[in-house]
Amino acid sequence: MNWKMLATFVYLNFVMKVQLIGILLIVIFIFSHELVIAQTLDSLPKNGFVQASLFYPLGTSWKSSKVKTYHFSLNVFNGITGGINGVEIGPISNITLGKFNGMQVGGVNVVKGPFNGFQVGLLTNVNLASTKGFQLSGLWTHNHGDFTGFQFSWFGNTSWGNVYGAQLSHLWNHAQKSMYGHQFALGPNTVRENAYGIQFSATINYARQNHVGVQFSFLANYAKSSQGFQLSSINLAPEIAGIQAGLFNYTGISNAFQGGIVNIARKSGALQVGLVNYSGDSSVATIGLINIVKRGYNKLELWGGELQSFNIAIKTGGRRIYSMLNFGINPFNENIFWTTGWGIGTHISISKRFYVDVDNSISLVHINEPISLGKGKMTLLNQSRFMAGFSLHRRVALFIGPMINMILSDNNNLVNGKNGIELAPTFRTAYGKFGDFQFAIWPGIGGGFRFF
Repeated sequence: MNWKMLATFVYLNFVMKVQLIGILLIVIFIFSHELVIAQTLDSLPKNGFVQASLFYPLGTSWKSSKVKTYHFSLNVFNGITGGINGVEIGPISNITLGKFNGMQVGGVNVVKGPFNGFQVGLLTNVNLASTKGFQLSGLWTHNHGDFTGFQFSWFGNTSWGNVYGAQLSHLWNHAQKSMYGHQFALGPNTVRENAYGIQFSATINYARQNHVGVQFSFLANYAKSSQGFQLSSINLAPEIAGIQAGLFNYTGISNAFQGGIVNIARKSGALQVGLVNYSGDSSVATIGLINIVKRGYNKLELWGGELQSFNIAIKTGGRRIYSMLNFGINPFNENIFWTTGWGIGTHISISKRFYVDVDNSISLVHINEPISLGKGKMTLLNQSRFMAGFSLHRRVALFIGPMINMILSDNNNLVNGKNGIELAPTFRTAYGKFGDFQFAIWPGIGGGFRFF
């Protein structure tokens, strides 16, 4: 028994020593291999044809793959190459430390050097240098350098350099420097410097510096200086030389056109068309219901003519172009009627005291009832006035001049069932009929007093 126990002990001791020696040899081999690899990486050939990796560094080229450039690279989980001149495929992750020329398809693609070609990332593409070509990703694409080409991502595209081309995403497009091309997104498009091209967004377009081209969104557009076209619910541009069209338009300095419900320009020498217009520059041409122009043409007129005995007209606008609200009444006719109208005109200064106002207005005529609207009740009055005025005082002027009147009516609500054209004087120069409407045209004369 003692001999058997001794033999067993000796055998086990021998096996343990052999295992320890084996482990030691493996460790020595690994360290020596790492030392050899570290010393010879720079001396290895820089080009390879094909490499395949399970995950780095477990692959056909071991760790030398990160200093070699390949024509084809296949990575099961993860692979690192020095460069690619061809095709790289990896369903999970591809990492290229140098230049990439060709096509890269993977879950996550990372290229440290310049990229030229076609890149598809199921999740994301991240390029740390310049990129030229086409990028497609399911989540997000980011370029740390300049980008030239086309980007499409489900969520967002970002570039820390300039963008030359197009960015298309659902959520967000961003250029840290300037953008020369087009941005399309349901979310915001943002450019930190200058934007040259088209920005289309369902929410917000933003250009921190200059924008030349078109901004279109449903919510808001902003550019520090815009030369082009802004179309949105809200348009903001401290300086614009182009067109703003939206519900609310604001600019500090405008040399263009503003069209919306509310237009605001601190300084504008252009045209504003809207319900409410404001300008701090009297050289502006404003067409709207309410015009507020600093040092502009803001006048109140009390005047009369052969049709409406009494009228109140409110004129507001710039020095040359004004809009007019007019309210008139004739209480002396057997058919009592009153008018509400809007018009546009121009003011011409002849001298310090003499002036000429030429305007045209269209009015609704309400006959024998508070409001006459709808089929069988519509009467329209168009009046073109040519008024010469003389200033009696700094805030009071007297004016008189000829008029051309046209009335169009399908209203038979007059006494004895007559048509609304019977309101016109008997000296009509023309009359006729358009379907259910009758019309009459005649010359007239008007005059009154202007205040303020």
